[in-house]
Amino acid sequence: MQLDKTVTLYCQDKIPGVLCFLPGAESFRMPETAEDVDLLLCLDVSDEKRMGRCSVLMDKAAHTAQIDHHGTNDGFGEIWHVAAGRIATGELVTELIGELGVELTKDMA
Repeated sequence: MQLDKTVTLYCQDKIPGVLCFLPGAESFRMPETAEDVDLLLCLDVSDEKRMGRCSVLMDKAAHTAQIDHHGTNDGFGEIWHVAAGRIATGELVTELIGELGVELTKDMA
């Protein structure tokens, strides 16, 4: 919201009921419903095969990028921010949010 971007969330699996309390959990869509997008941002995925059914999104994106912390990351996509050895991809996302000058809110966290 702070950057005035439209975001669509995809996951190949239904969000588990125990996580449905999280803000935005109801917004996730199945990859088979995907339309063309300007940018596909893959999070915490070390290679394209690990995207499972979401790999169909690669062909629907004008540009692709990823953020990941796995040492086995093979650098798929056009742009990548990979920091092997970091505790979690969320740590990298938090840093990038700060670099964008965006306020990290409770709902984002």
